[in-house]
Amino acid sequence: KASATVTINPPALAIVVSVTPPSSSLGLGQSQQFNASVTGTADQRVTWSINPAVGSISGNGNYTAPTSLPSSQAISVVATSLADSTKFATATVSVNPTVTIAMSPIDSTIYSGQSIQFTASVGGTSNQQVTWSTNNGTISLDGLYVSPAGITGQQRALITVTSVADHNKTSLASVTITAAPP
Repeated sequence: KASATVTINPPALAIVVSVTPPSSSLGLGQSQQFNASVTGTADQRVTWSINPAVGSISGNGNYTAPTSLPSSQAISVVATSLADSTKFATATVSVNPTVTIAMSPIDSTIYSGQSIQFTASVGGTSNQQVTWSTNNGTISLDGLYVSPAGITGQQRALITVTSVADHNKTSLASVTITAAPP
């Protein structure tokens, strides 16, 4: 007579990783906390990574967008199980830079018939194109303002520069125009 002991183990649970939130949209420099859950193992730990390496992610899943970016970018945030490195989950972050525009000079005084060169700087986009406009005098495509000739007394002109990348982004300058000296 012989005997044998047979141990029946329950089937191994499949390790599943999930990440919340599954997607996020951020502006420059903003952060988003991601959370991972791991089922099928007692080891709940994960490592965090991003692809491409735009911005940064902490060891606890807090993603921070970069402070400058030439255009919108989609980033994958990946949580990988430490119990089984072949098991991971991905969330997507869309980083959308905010377009900014600035102009100089902001406030100036010139004589009637004189000109002044304005410059604009656009941030948050690789598209640096702008459009210029004025309510009094003329302004060229490259920002050269010419005041009207023959003014007596004093007038004011407003100069507007608008980003081509985002038509809602503008900057204003004021020009005081005085009569030319005799």
